[in-house]
Formats: sequence, C-alpha cells, structure tokens
Amino acid sequence: MKPAPPSALPDVVACRDCVRLVNHQAHLKRLHPDYWCAPVPCWGASRPRLMIIGLAPGLAGAGRTGKGFVGDASGAFLFESLHRHGFATDYRSEQARLRGAVITNIVKCVPPGNRPLGREKRNCEKFLARELESFLPNRRTKNRVILCLGRDAYESLHGLLELPAMPFAHDLRLQVRDNVFMLTSFHPSRLNVNTGRLTKDMFDSVIAYARSLLSR
Repeated sequence: MKPAPPSALPDVVACRDCVRLVNHQAHLKRLHPDYWCAPVPCWGASRPRLMIIGLAPGLAGAGRTGKGFVGDASGAFLFESLHRHGFATDYRSEQARLRGAVITNIVKCVPPGNRPLGREKRNCEKFLARELESFLPNRRTKNRVILCLGRDAYESLHGLLELPAMPFAHDLRLQVRDNVFMLTSFHPSRLNVNTGRLTKDMFDSVIAYARSLLSR
C-alpha cells in the first residue's frame, strides 16, 4: 500500500481510520477524562536533525500528555539520555523541550494491550511518511539521524525507505542516504530496562553516536 500524498492527509489528531483504536480512545477518555486520549502527533524542534520513532503511545505517557514519550517510565529513561547529550533542555520529560530533535510513533493511538494490529500500523504509515518527508532533506545538507526504538519502528522505516531486508538488532548503524543515518535501540520499555536487556550505558552509547554524526 502506497501512502497517500501529504496534501490529501487529514490532521493526525482528527484521524478516525481504525475503528478499534477510536473506540479504545473513547473508552479511555471515559475512564480518564483529564487525559489526552486521542491520536498523538509528532512533536519537538522546528528544525530537527534527529527523529526518534517508537511503536505507539502508552496510556500513562502520551495517552495522558499528548506528547510521545512524555510522562511515563519509558520517557524518563529516554529523556535522561537526551538531556545528557544536549537533545533536551531537562532530564524530566514533562518539563523538557527538545533541541534539534522530534519524537513520533508509527501508530498514533494508544492500542489495547499496548499492541497495535498490523492493519493499524499500515493505516498510520501515511502519517509517518509525511513526517519523514518533512524531516529528510531534499538536497545535500548536514547529517540527519533516524533512531528506531524497537523492532516495529525499524521494520516500518525499512518499508517506507525501501531498504534491503536486514534483521533487527540493538545498535545497528546504517547509512540510508548520502547524509541520512538510521540507528537502532531496544525500546526503553519498563520490561527491557528492568530485565537489563537495555541499560543506560547501552542507550547512552547510541545517543552519543547520534550526536557524533550530527557534529560532523
């Protein structure tokens, strides 16, 4: 399925393409009337050179605040590293502004059980394609970095950028265009962090390498 042209796309927040997700947001809103509980748009700096892509909003984070990775345990882990390397003004996600970076997810709504369906991922590809079009340079310029948090983000980007198939792993470092690089990390989920699958040192190494690419 080819994504729709950007001019034909509705606003992300107004999207109602996935009945299951629309109904789930309505259910969550009844339970949590002060939460965002709507599709979550990309957010961050106006001229980003780092794009961070996760799977989907979490209820306690973006489902509550309306900003990807803001307000939950995954965001706390992410923003500590972003702040250490100059990509955020504060280590606390709810107080931070992003510097030279944007954050988005491949699926824009909080999914039941934190797992979107395949067709829901495909429905949201049009929005991710538009975000990529705005992020990627149309001529040779300074380096840009795409950071995929987890297998799902990595596989979606592989499809949209039409890259050769390659198994997901932590800390892949791929050059996808003359001045565009794709990096990968295990997702900073509570499970991955608590089990030691992803440590602060492992994640800091990825963010530090992103910073080094952008400093060239």
